[in-house]
Amino acid sequence: MLLKASQRTFALHTAQRACFSASYKSILIETDELDRMLGDPSLTVFNASYVTGAAPNPKAAHIQSRIPGSLFFDFNRFSNYDSPYSYTVPTEDQFQAEMHSLKVKRTDQIVVYDKIGMVSAPRAYWLFKLYGLPNVRILNGSFHKWAELEKRRVEEGERDSAFRRVDRDNEEFDCRYEYDHSKIFMFEQINKTSKQIVDTRVESVYANGTIPKAINIPFTKVLNDDKTYKRPEQIQEVLEMNGIKNPQINEDVVLSCQRGITASVMEIAMRLIGNEKVMLYDGSYEEYSKRIIKQ
Repeated sequence: MLLKASQRTFALHTAQRACFSASYKSILIETDELDRMLGDPSLTVFNASYVTGAAPNPKAAHIQSRIPGSLFFDFNRFSNYDSPYSYTVPTEDQFQAEMHSLKVKRTDQIVVYDKIGMVSAPRAYWLFKLYGLPNVRILNGSFHKWAELEKRRVEEGERDSAFRRVDRDNEEFDCRYEYDHSKIFMFEQINKTSKQIVDTRVESVYANGTIPKAINIPFTKVLNDDKTYKRPEQIQEVLEMNGIKNPQINEDVVLSCQRGITASVMEIAMRLIGNEKVMLYDGSYEEYSKRIIKQ
């Protein structure tokens, strides 16, 4: 029996909503669920805050208050030491060494958040997934929702357990990792690519200079006021209205920002609508601007 056009449309939208829901739950964790999980030995929580003008010392802020049991994700240590650009992907040896020093297992249930309003936690998520960790989620609403809006319990003070899994000091485990190079867009590809480059910086920064032909979709457009991600259907609408055709399946998208941080916010938004095929320009505008000047 042939379905009418309206029935086919309804069936398609139903299937799409089911796909959106599955993506949402596999990428994001809500505060209630994380609160119930605290104390689970397979859970490792990271405070993945990085330096901003309003928060110049994320390590000190981590010592001051954090979600109980969470470790500090040090962006300097999770970056390539030999790169002249900020926060680029660490080498496999560096990543392995850092995970070993933190005593984090590949099989852990990992949750990442930040204390600066869903800005840098997505970068930590993206990096963990780049290196193939299977069980990673982002705290939806981040520390802002957890502590400021919902007044949930926090931990304070400097202690070893805020910087490594001290409960595993006597354990040995496999820390070998390889990352997926296909997700990284390089400077050398810019003049050859037909892909759509999307600059995710806020409008005022974008206006001061960008990669030629890059369109601007600020990362804030995919977030709600409480720093949670918008629903997938809302994200899809935002992306379509701002110039990305068929964003749920469009593989011809490259995300950029200043240093590869807020581009990761948008990369997660694309994942939430089912698209895991977009690329991220790791060096972003920081690399582009410096290398163009040298040419």
